[in-house]
Amino acid sequence: MARDLSFWKYEKEGVLNDEKVYVQLSDGEEVKGVEELPVEDVIKSVKAAFSDWEWQDESTLQKKNKSIEIFTTKQFVRFDCTSLTNEEMNVLIDIMNVYGCPLYDSTISTRFEL
Repeated sequence: MARDLSFWKYEKEGVLNDEKVYVQLSDGEEVKGVEELPVEDVIKSVKAAFSDWEWQDESTLQKKNKSIEIFTTKQFVRFDCTSLTNEEMNVLIDIMNVYGCPLYDSTISTRFEL
């Protein structure tokens, strides 16, 4: 089962439409009102948390039949997850919470609070 977990941080909450922001950020656009993220630090955190996974390239890690593809821009981090357990996805969510970025679930068009 595939699922995407998306994250960004607003400069000021409640001003922009989450679904529109998600689409723009997914298209690689820069969105006014969204903060820049410490993407390199995020990647280091993922590497530490999933240290027993094999990196296929700079943006894809894999373990057996599971994989995580990481898409980033200066303002956005999306994990495209395949066959991950809820616990493994929660690790990614917890990592991004440290950086002040709540989960946006595109399947239900909902951005959760920290």
